[in-house]
Amino acid sequence: MSINKVMFAGNVGQDPELKEFGSGCVLKFSMACTEKWTDKNSGDQKEQVTWMTVSVWGNRGKALHKFVKKGMWVFVSGKLRVSKYEKDGENRTFTEIVADDVQVAPRSAQKDQKSSTKSTGDIFAEVSGIRTDERYTKDEIPF
Repeated sequence: MSINKVMFAGNVGQDPELKEFGSGCVLKFSMACTEKWTDKNSGDQKEQVTWMTVSVWGNRGKALHKFVKKGMWVFVSGKLRVSKYEKDGENRTFTEIVADDVQVAPRSAQKDQKSSTKSTGDIFAEVSGIRTDERYTKDEIPF
């Protein structure tokens, strides 16, 4: 048995593009997840941004196209798809999230996120109801 499940939370990097074709449609957009930490050796603040392309197929993509905009905070869950292709004689790979679910943070949370009063984890917890803090007791850890 294998599992292909990914969850990604961050900001939409560009206005989504809806592509319609004979048998359906797909909504595509990029999103960024920014990870921040303090270097233990130097004390310097570090940051790494991971960009991902998201595809939302069918009616769900068509519906999301109406209100998802650049800069909005979204939570995406789905599966990771890696495609290989050749272009100009070079082998290339393309990685994307094929979304099963896309949740947009409420407008109040969007406003708070822009003013930096809430962390991405706080907004994720509000939207999903999943606990995101790392303060667990020994009894709560299953291993």
